Amino acid sequence: MLKFVYKTGHTKLNQEEVNFLALTLNVNIKSINSHVKKIANLKWIRLNNKTQYYSIVSFDNIRKTHQFISRASMEVYYYDVFRINAHLGAALYTYLHKDFWRKVKNRKSVQIKGCTYHFPTSSFNYKLHDAPISIYGVSQVFNISTTKASRLKKQAKNNHFIKVYKKLETIERVDKNILQLDKYYQLPRNLVFRNNKCVLQGIDHILPNFSIRKRKKL
Repeated sequence: MLKFVYKTGHTKLNQEEVNFLALTLNVNIKSINSHVKKIANLKWIRLNNKTQYYSIVSFDNIRKTHQFISRASMEVYYYDVFRINAHLGAALYTYLHKDFWRKVKNRKSVQIKGCTYHFPTSSFNYKLHDAPISIYGVSQVFNISTTKASRLKKQAKNNHFIKVYKKLETIERVDKNILQLDKYYQLPRNLVFRNNKCVLQGIDHILPNFSIRKRKKL
């Protein structure tokens, strides 16, 4: 938000400016001050004690400070500030979608939960094909809770950044022992009941509605 508002990269963040940000983002002043403190601790903004101006740190310097290797990026606009969690969810799932098909291409085939995925030909366009991405995988890769991974996926889907396909298989006959195992040991592929039928629910498949690009230095 600061980069959108303060094009010069400098701001005093005085009371008048804090009031403006609070009004623009429809949050209270306390929240603005709290977030300013957080990004200052992250060294995303720096205070010049002499001029009392804050300098907004560039993306490239943030990358160097936190040793981010990847230049993967997505384009956002001013109004996207109000749906930032949806963008964050889209970025995480789209990145793993691309990473999945990269692995399939390098290894020629990948097996996940009993299913084998192949990279057919050199002309295969992975952007047109969905990929299995589990919230547990997102949780492990990005070090977030499964609840947050699920919430971010839902917000990205609701904002039409990604498409989510449920993988369901109807089971005609189910052993009671299997139901007990699934209940107490939480099998990766869950058994659920829908319309009075037992259904085997696999990993959701994700298809992004946009591409992640490699950001060049500005």
